[in-house]
Amino acid sequence: MKIVKFLGGLGNQMFQYAFYLFLKQHFKQVKADITGFAGYSLHNGFELEDVFGIRLQQAGPFAIRLYTPERRDWATRKLRRLYGTKNAWYPEEKEFTYDPLIAVDKHPRYYWGYWQHYDYIKDIEPQLRKNFQFRERLKGENSKLLNEVSGLETVSLHVRRVITWVIPCWELFANRITTGKPLPAWSRSCRTPSLSFSPMTSPGAKSPCH
Repeated sequence: MKIVKFLGGLGNQMFQYAFYLFLKQHFKQVKADITGFAGYSLHNGFELEDVFGIRLQQAGPFAIRLYTPERRDWATRKLRRLYGTKNAWYPEEKEFTYDPLIAVDKHPRYYWGYWQHYDYIKDIEPQLRKNFQFRERLKGENSKLLNEVSGLETVSLHVRRVITWVIPCWELFANRITTGKPLPAWSRSCRTPSLSFSPMTSPGAKSPCH
C-alpha cells in the first residue's frame, strides 16, 4: 500500500492530490493521511473536500502507525517487520523535482512532501481539470471579478508573503507589457518562489514576458 501525507494550504494539497492520482495510475492501493489537519492552525485546514468536493480514500490509524516512524515501542517495531513497513517512510528529497523510481517501486511507502513537478501531472491533467472545479458558483466580489476578466487578455500576479517586492515588481512587469521594453538585470530577483508572474494568454500564444 501507498500512503500520501496531505499538509499545507490548498495549493499544496492540490499538488499532493495530483501525486495521489499519479500513484493510483501505477498501484492498486493508494490512500491518504489527513490526520495532520486535526488542530492545524495554519491556512484553512483540509480544503479539497470543502472547495472541490474531492473525497479521498483515507488510511486508518493502524496503517499510519506502521508506516510512519514516530512510534518506537516494541510492539510497533515488531509489527513493522511483520508487515514489511520498516522502511516505508519516503520523504521528498528535493523539491520541484521528479523521482522516476516512484512509479516502479513496489514496496509499501508513506510519502511526505509536496511533489510539485509537471511529470507527476501531465498524464492526469484532464482528470485534474475536471476535479478542480468549485462546488458552488462564485458570488459577490469573486463573481464581479470573473465577469471583468472574462474575454480579456488577463494577467495574474501571485504575491506570497514578500510584500516589499509587490510594488517594484508589479510596476516592472506592467511596464514590460505596455511598452515592450526589455526587463533589467535586477528583475531576476522577482522570479523567486515567493513571487510568481503568470500571464494568461490564449492557447498557443507566446507570453510577452518570455
